[in-house]
Amino acid sequence: MFWLFRRIVLIVALCAGFAGGRIYERFVYKDLCIEMGGGQIAGNRPICVVPAPR
Repeated sequence: MFWLFRRIVLIVALCAGFAGGRIYERFVYKDLCIEMGGGQIAGNRPICVVPAPR
């Protein structure tokens, strides 16, 4: 019975780590986009749009 509990805890920990990594990457991507002078296009799509230099 204890082995089942350990596996469940391991699976939950792996899922939480994956979700946490996705949230962190989303934050870093938005921060880097803003630092480069870009922004997101309408519709809240996760695409960084940086104006072309002239």
